[in-house]
Amino acid sequence: MSSGSLTTFKFDAAITETLEQIKEMTSASSKAEVVRRAIALLKVVEDANSRGEKILLRQEDADGQVVREREIVMP
Repeated sequence: MSSGSLTTFKFDAAITETLEQIKEMTSASSKAEVVRRAIALLKVVEDANSRGEKILLRQEDADGQVVREREIVMP
């Protein structure tokens, strides 16, 4: 059993549906796991931002050439 605390959230229907979709698209076993992964990802992004780093999404073609690159910017 985990030594963490139990926290309950209430989400509207749109967010609940999004959580369910992400759960189905990934190997997540539950919506709670989707939320945990999202929090972990946000921590990575915020840590990088605090070090002055950028988070990029890069699309490459079959030859490995960059065809599109976008920066993730958090408000």
